[in-house]
Amino acid sequence: MNEFIIIANGPDRTGIVSNLSKIITDNSGNIKKSKMTTLAGDFVIIMLLETKLSKSTLESSLTSLNLNVTIKNATPKDTKSQQTLLKMIYLSGTDNEGLVYSLTDSLSKHRINIHNLTTKIVQAPITGINLFSMEAKIEIPKDVSLKLITKEINFLKDDLGVDIKLKDI
Repeated sequence: MNEFIIIANGPDRTGIVSNLSKIITDNSGNIKKSKMTTLAGDFVIIMLLETKLSKSTLESSLTSLNLNVTIKNATPKDTKSQQTLLKMIYLSGTDNEGLVYSLTDSLSKHRINIHNLTTKIVQAPITGINLFSMEAKIEIPKDVSLKLITKEINFLKDDLGVDIKLKDI
């Protein structure tokens, strides 16, 4: 079996997921993991697919979807047994430029890997001010001090004027 990462996007319309999953099913494929969302007026799909098809055959079969499609061979998972701790990190506050960068830069300096990250902006009910929220599943190497990470998070909270919480999964 071949594993591919598919990234596809195009104008949102009814039936995209149905059409895509039918092509995959009809070709004995299996969607192992996926994220699908709308961003502005576009529909975006990211998926890990397992199939017997070759990359070129898969590309040909997806052309009927009228989407911008990129297909790449999936990188095999690193099987090294690195000692890590999985946590969730939540950030919320007034929407300001650089919030994602500030937090992720700090995490990367401590060799903390981000598994997934989701952000959104909503308007506060009464004032209408834009509120930003982010949540991420992170992997902390066990040789990194949680006290140091907590201290860094508290510094960022004060510096950025936001709330940041680190929680167990």
